[in-house]
Amino acid sequence: MQAIPDLTANVVPDVYYLAAILAINGGLGRAKLTQAVGLFGSARAVYEAQEDALASLGMYTNKQISKHCLSRQASYPAQLQRQCENLGIRLLTIYEEDYPRCLRQISDPPLVLYVIGQLPQE
Repeated sequence: MQAIPDLTANVVPDVYYLAAILAINGGLGRAKLTQAVGLFGSARAVYEAQEDALASLGMYTNKQISKHCLSRQASYPAQLQRQCENLGIRLLTIYEEDYPRCLRQISDPPLVLYVIGQLPQE
C-alpha cells in the first residue's frame, strides 16, 4: 500500500503572503489591502491575482496594479517563510489576539509584526 503524501507540507501560511505583499508593494495601502483581502478571501488570492481582477475592485490605480504584478515572484512567500523560520522570527498579524493593544490604537497600525522572542505583557 502506498503512503498518502502530506499535501499540507508545502502550504505557505497566508501571513507570509500578506507580508510579501507589504514587502514588494507597500503602495497598496493598509486600509485598501485589508479590504482587498476580505473581498478576495485571503492574502494569497490578492498576491496571486491577475491585473484585471485587481482592477475590478476599483481601489487601485493602473500603476499600483502593474507595480504589484511585476514585483511579485511566486516563490517569495515561501522564501520569506523559510528565512523567518531559520532566524526564529514569528509573524504576527493585526488579526491575531496576541497583537499589541497599544499598536491597534494608533491611526495606521502595521498589518504584520516581525517578532523575535516574546512581546511584553500589556
